[in-house]
Amino acid sequence: MNEMPESPPKPDPFGTYNELNRTLRNLDERALVLTLAAFAEDTLGELLMAFFMPSAASRSLVNGFNAPLGNFSSRIKATYAIGLISKGQFNDLQHLREIRNKFSHTWKPISFTDPSVAGHILGLRFGRSYQAYPDTPYRKVLGTFQYLLIELRVAVADLTTSPKAKFIGTALSGGIVGDSFEEQLERATTDVTCDIAEHESSEGQKKLFYDGVLWVWKVRLDRLYKEAGPEREEKVHALMRSVWKQLGDRPDPNDDFPEA
Repeated sequence: MNEMPESPPKPDPFGTYNELNRTLRNLDERALVLTLAAFAEDTLGELLMAFFMPSAASRSLVNGFNAPLGNFSSRIKATYAIGLISKGQFNDLQHLREIRNKFSHTWKPISFTDPSVAGHILGLRFGRSYQAYPDTPYRKVLGTFQYLLIELRVAVADLTTSPKAKFIGTALSGGIVGDSFEEQLERATTDVTCDIAEHESSEGQKKLFYDGVLWVWKVRLDRLYKEAGPEREEKVHALMRSVWKQLGDRPDPNDDFPEA
């Protein structure tokens, strides 16, 4: 009896990201920017190749000498133009490209506080990453692009699994820590209370950050509500009401995805 050959292992779409992430916090500002930009450029190339028909023509567009979509700028524009990344992701990547150019086109000392760089960092979204407010430019750059790069890797994986699907970007929001519903509700209650207090006392960029945090809570609590069951729905709904009340009519700073 002939044995069936083993299927080759599927490539891990996050393997390269995990390798990258282990090194990021040890980099200085210049190395961080150049590394993030290089990884983003490569990932956008993978995203385009996952979307295009598999052919020599597709490869010649993306890879090789003088390829029309062979550089960071053209890949950012192309992925946005065909709906593979959102407006917000496009803007963040454009800021990253500009910051990279500032660092790579001079031998002189330059930092995130340089006026030609600081404006681009200020323009970055905080994204949907659930973390403490990034109180330094370095932490904002790191936090924004750690999460954006995960979103791009998810997009590559989705298109690789279901090629040519109608697809516009990827927005992620984490779950709530806890092994049981009760633990998750307790954690959510503590964190929501803390985040509402931070939102009340914040202004400017920090206020905008906590706008995003509370909007993510709306998504997370909606998922928890669906799992609650009739006897526990009101506890979750009370938390949801507190978030709605605090936000009022403040818009989601990360809501840049077109309606279906």
